[in-house]
Amino acid sequence: MTVNILKQMDKDVHFKADIKVNTFPYLDQLKNSIIHLIKNSINHDIENEFERLERNKKKEGLVKLIIYKDDKNYFVEVVDVGNSINFN
Repeated sequence: MTVNILKQMDKDVHFKADIKVNTFPYLDQLKNSIIHLIKNSINHDIENEFERLERNKKKEGLVKLIIYKDDKNYFVEVVDVGNSINFN
């Protein structure tokens, strides 16, 4: 799944999955939303390689999917190393 997403994007991105649960019973219901978050992160937060190099960043961007659980809840995080929010 992630390989297909990365091939669709025109950016140099490394994807890392950090899954800290053995089972995730909500995957079927959340799969499309998780894919949307990953694509959105790549499209809007990861700069192209020229912008990244100009800003003294690695050529390759990084997007991480993290899924973990506490006693009652599951958590899904999509984290990227890309553009910051500019409030100016």
